[in-house]
Amino acid sequence: MHLPSVRRALVAAVAVALFVGPATAQICPSPSDTFWKNDILPDNPATPQNIAVVPGVCEGEAVAQYFQLAPGQATQRIKQVAVGFGHSAGTGGFQAVLNVEIYEGGVTFNPNGTAVLGTKVFDLAADTGQSMQVTSTSINSFDMTPYNVEVSDDFVVAFRMDFNVSFPGCPPGGANANFFTAGTGCAAGSSLLDVQGTGWVDPTQWSVLCPIFYRGQWVIRACTEDVGGSAGTWDDLGGGTVGVNGAPTLAGSGTLVGGQPATLLLTNAPQNGLVLAWFSLQSNPINALGGTVYPVPFTNQLFFFTNFLGSLQLQTLWPVGVPSGTQVWFQFLLDDPSVIHGITLSNAVKATTP
Repeated sequence: MHLPSVRRALVAAVAVALFVGPATAQICPSPSDTFWKNDILPDNPATPQNIAVVPGVCEGEAVAQYFQLAPGQATQRIKQVAVGFGHSAGTGGFQAVLNVEIYEGGVTFNPNGTAVLGTKVFDLAADTGQSMQVTSTSINSFDMTPYNVEVSDDFVVAFRMDFNVSFPGCPPGGANANFFTAGTGCAAGSSLLDVQGTGWVDPTQWSVLCPIFYRGQWVIRACTEDVGGSAGTWDDLGGGTVGVNGAPTLAGSGTLVGGQPATLLLTNAPQNGLVLAWFSLQSNPINALGGTVYPVPFTNQLFFFTNFLGSLQLQTLWPVGVPSGTQVWFQFLLDDPSVIHGITLSNAVKATTP
């Protein structure tokens, strides 16, 4: 977006009717999430809204919003981000491919309108090889939960135009399917634009963009959750015995949030040995096999084998819909001819959902 193209293309920005139905999922995944936005549109628009498409954003350029944590606010895990993409005539079905970028730290706004962002902590393309697909005319959301992106300071959510399907390159008349803003005026200090040849700028202050060629705020949102208070716990209960490789150790990890990875890692077990994994939703501990067995009675049992190092890792996605405060006990029984009972016990662990 060189300045001549700005004057040529951004002047085409017009107010159009935007209808965003419930399918856009603008409500955060959990009622306890924090919802971030700087635009004036309703949180979950259900009726036509006035927006302004900005055709002058070319491929390779990016739009962003700056969000500031309140003093003392907990570290935030980003669960969802969203961006408005529309056509200047209000036509649906136009598509684009975007990159998602997250920056952590405060933004420095210079008197000439340029801006310096903090540290980039996530780049969808570089970190995962993936991209985000958007369509007009709507607020398009993207699930960030698989990437476990956390910020403990102010943060920026950015969307970079990788490929505008219907308007490739940077057409002389502008790409009429593009990012859009909502509102009027030139409120500085939150919207950002990465301009070819210049870098990041505040479009309300840089050059002559606002209010003639740009107005309001980019429609960019985010949903976050507090880190720590929203995660479950794993407790080591002990109860294991010593076998051929020492004391087998079982450890659990993961937030115990529905849809998120949960892992059980067993180490120091007999090599290439049979493992009987017990799981239970209750615990009536009994002393047995020289130790203490906690998942009694067991709800389920599964058979596995350790590897040549005497370890075993089990990973799955934690089930969605498990009630808060649910407790699950895990303990492994190991085939071990070196001990008197022929069975070595791992320690037991208890998982408690948030």
